[in-house]
Order: sequence, then structure tokens, then C-alpha cells
Amino acid sequence: MGKSQREKGKRNERLAAAALWQHLKVAATRTAQHCGRTGVADLDISEKLHAEVKVRKSIAACRYHEQAEQDRIEGATPFVLMREDRGEWFVLVKLSDIETLMESFNDARQAEPPDHIAGGATSRPDHRDHRGDDNDRKA
Repeated sequence: MGKSQREKGKRNERLAAAALWQHLKVAATRTAQHCGRTGVADLDISEKLHAEVKVRKSIAACRYHEQAEQDRIEGATPFVLMREDRGEWFVLVKLSDIETLMESFNDARQAEPPDHIAGGATSRPDHRDHRGDDNDRKA
């Protein structure tokens, strides 16, 4: 990795730490990286959090978020649920929207799941819910 790439990484890790403070009032500091050692995060926040900072010229998933922003009704917080086939679910949300998103989730939270998702089934009876377990891989 060249010096300019290392400097870009350092600069963006500092910017990410500043953004966490600005939007969430969470203190984070850049860690000293030595050969990408396992277990060392890019940002030191808490023992319960492991932050990797990635900055690219273009990230395809950002187009999904742009669609969510364009399609939403006024006042709704856009976010994207995504996964690879048979993989785990991920959430893509702007850092500046995360508090609003969590508040909205808390408002929407129910004690019991609706009938159409209670057993893990989808809302369409002709489709299976793929959770990425071993049974799906054998099918």
C-alpha cells in the first residue's frame, strides 16, 4: 500500500470518528494500525464495538440508499435491508439518520410478531424464508 493510500485511510478514519461525535456524541479515536492485526478495529470506541472504516470512489450499495431516499414519503427515514444469497442481513443507513431510525423502530416495535411472520414464514405462502441455515444449502 502506497503512502497516499495510507494517508487517505488515516484521514478518513479521523473524519469517521468526528462524524460519530457530531451525530451521536460517541467518542472514537483512530487506532494505530500495524499490518491489519486481527482484533484491532480502525476506531477505538468501546470493547463492545468493532468499527472498520471503508472509503471507496464508488460503493454500489449507496445506489440502493439513493433509491430509498427517492421513493420514501416525506418524513420517513430511508434505510436499506440487504444480504447476499443465503447470507446475513445488513442495514445501510446514513449516520445522520441513525438516531431517528432507532426512535422510529422503537415506536414500531410490537410485543408479538404479526401472524404472517410469526413462524418465520414470508407474507407469500409460495415462498420460503431463506435464512442461510444448513437446511437451505441441502435443498
